[in-house]
Amino acid sequence: MFLLFKFQQYKLFWKLKDYLKQAKNRLDKFLYRIREGKRHKKETISITYELIRMVFGSFLWALFLFFVLEITETFLISFLRQSNSSIVKNLLNHIEILYTNFASKETFETLLTTIASVSGVFIALYFTAISVVASSTYAKVPSEIRGLLLKETAGNIYMKNLSSLTVISLILLGSKLFGYQPGILNILFVGLFVCFGIFCFGNLGRRVFLFFDPTNLSDTIYRD
Repeated sequence: MFLLFKFQQYKLFWKLKDYLKQAKNRLDKFLYRIREGKRHKKETISITYELIRMVFGSFLWALFLFFVLEITETFLISFLRQSNSSIVKNLLNHIEILYTNFASKETFETLLTTIASVSGVFIALYFTAISVVASSTYAKVPSEIRGLLLKETAGNIYMKNLSSLTVISLILLGSKLFGYQPGILNILFVGLFVCFGIFCFGNLGRRVFLFFDPTNLSDTIYRD
């Protein structure tokens, strides 16, 4: 203790003490960054896992529809080719010629790209409309009332179907890029599905503005 007091009389002692203090601060800052980096990585992995878990079922459902339609078409064509009817054989030949000409052009990729883009635009527009309603009418209401808006059944079902349509279109486009030619049933399904989505968007788009009156959510309360 006496030696420490004696060294305090020298300027070098205080410089050394200040240097050690700065070194300790730098070490603490370095260790803090390491801990924060580990925490951030752990949080990122956790959030990514939750997002994958949320969308994994929907992706499997879209993939399941793709394979079911492909397998169904294969068995259906094999069954029809066994028919002795000349009408059925001529129809299959004409369909195969038209399909071959369609698939060999860029029309296939353009169609699927357009469908995926339209579906994405519809999703963005619907969420924008819901956000406008929520921010203007439901900004000051309790969270339970805002939860009713998020639980609106028709809109949720429409968004899930539209998301599935987008994923199926991307699966078809990806299979084409990898050299596999999707079948007719998948193309017809996607084409009819996007028509269904367009018609539904018009009705749901008008229906969103009905929610400016919160009493329209009372059906959800009664149903629950």
